[in-house]
Amino acid sequence: MTETERLLLALAGRRYRYGAALADDVHRQTGLSLGRFWQAVYALIDRPDVEAAEPALVHRLRRLRDRRQAARRAA
Repeated sequence: MTETERLLLALAGRRYRYGAALADDVHRQTGLSLGRFWQAVYALIDRPDVEAAEPALVHRLRRLRDRRQAARRAA
């Protein structure tokens, strides 16, 4: 895993009180928009090497992703 990938996971793993705080941190530290950030994170959490390095975080992020996708499908 690269340093950038570790940074993306660290940002995704943080808990923010407000969504705008996450967007600000992501843009300031990576230069990515929030949409591109989540695309990169979702690609990362499907990789076996990332799961081996950060199993608890990857499983939590997968659960969150799956809930969001299920909510979109139900709407």
